[in-house]
Amino acid sequence: MSKDYQAHFRHHSKTFSFAARFLGKEQGKSVSKLYYFFRYVDDIADGKIVSKKVKENLLNRSHELNEIQEIQEEYDIPNEIIQSFISTSKADINFKKMASQKDLMKYCYGVASTVGLSMCHLINVKDKQAYYHAIDLGIAMQLTNICRDVFEDYENNRIYLPELSEDYFTKKQNNQIRQIQDKYLLLADKYYRSGFEGLHYLPIRLRFVVFIAAKLYQRIGKEIKINNDYQKRSYVSGIKKLGILILNIPSFFILSKGKLSSIHEKNLHTDLRPLPCTHE
Repeated sequence: MSKDYQAHFRHHSKTFSFAARFLGKEQGKSVSKLYYFFRYVDDIADGKIVSKKVKENLLNRSHELNEIQEIQEEYDIPNEIIQSFISTSKADINFKKMASQKDLMKYCYGVASTVGLSMCHLINVKDKQAYYHAIDLGIAMQLTNICRDVFEDYENNRIYLPELSEDYFTKKQNNQIRQIQDKYLLLADKYYRSGFEGLHYLPIRLRFVVFIAAKLYQRIGKEIKINNDYQKRSYVSGIKKLGILILNIPSFFILSKGKLSSIHEKNLHTDLRPLPCTHE
């Protein structure tokens, strides 16, 4: 029985699948298949398989999955991008607390920017400048993701934000945790700005899809501040998603009219070099 990739996509990623409704049927199916691979790898790394050796063996062979082989062959996605995603996921198996912001940024690249770079190839965008902005948008979204999930990650013995410690959680120091979340949400906004500046490299319909997906994710950061409770998982409701979509249509057309700055800020990639496609 053939797999329903789009149903799988809708089930596991409400934000991105909502935005992806604006894609055409064939392109939407390819994106869903690509997502299936990334989710497959992620589930192995984070799953309940007890043996680390079994996990590592599965990840070592994950590039053999039919879905990613078909997508790579059709869209010429470089192996180094896929392998960077896999190797970062493997590191998650033997997780060590992030020692520095540089470690965190490289992690965000490995699990998220690689997805953006793969998407660039899927839609036949080959400009190096476009890659830089795609990397930044991936980092912005992953930082948002990490800030949202600080308590859930702590319960799973993972602390991604370098300044956080177990003591903050055991002593329920909400203000201190929130200050650290705010620091990285502010950093995320810097990368969102760069990501938005690169949208003009995308075809108009996909440009809108990525713009809305990013705006929805960026809104999660605002919800974190509104909730002011690190134990409460922040999300954007369906009504708010619709409101964000409608309210951001004017700013989308402003972005699409002018190319803003097509010159990427080189210092945004200081902590990432020499990872694939980064700004040297």
